[in-house]
Amino acid sequence: EMRVSFDVKWTPGQRVISGLLVRVEGTDLMGRTAPKQVSVALSGPQVALEHLDPSKIKPVVSLTEEQGSHPGTVIAQVTLRGVPENVEVTSIVPDKVRVNLEAGPQTKSRGH
Repeated sequence: EMRVSFDVKWTPGQRVISGLLVRVEGTDLMGRTAPKQVSVALSGPQVALEHLDPSKIKPVVSLTEEQGSHPGTVIAQVTLRGVPENVEVTSIVPDKVRVNLEAGPQTKSRGH
C-alpha cells in the first residue's frame, strides 16, 4: 500500500466589491432600502476572487412574514447570495439596512 500526501497551497486574497444593490424579498409591498447599496469584503483563494463575477453576488434582505405584511419601516439584516463555497464573506457594510415598505404593486425590475 502506498500513500501519497500533498499540501495544496493557495495564495490568500481579499477583494472588496462596492455599490451592490440590495434586493428585498418576503413582501408583496414595495420595499426600498436605505442605503440602496452595500459594499462587501471577501476573502479566499486569490484565483477564486479574481475570477469572481461581481454581478453574481446578490445582497438580499429577507423579511419575515410579519415584517413584510404591512407598510412601515423595518431594520433588516443583509445576507449575500452567490458567494462561491471557497470564498468567505469578511464583512458587509452596512450589514443592516432600513427598509421602507409602501403599499402598491411591487415591480420586479427597479430602475437604477
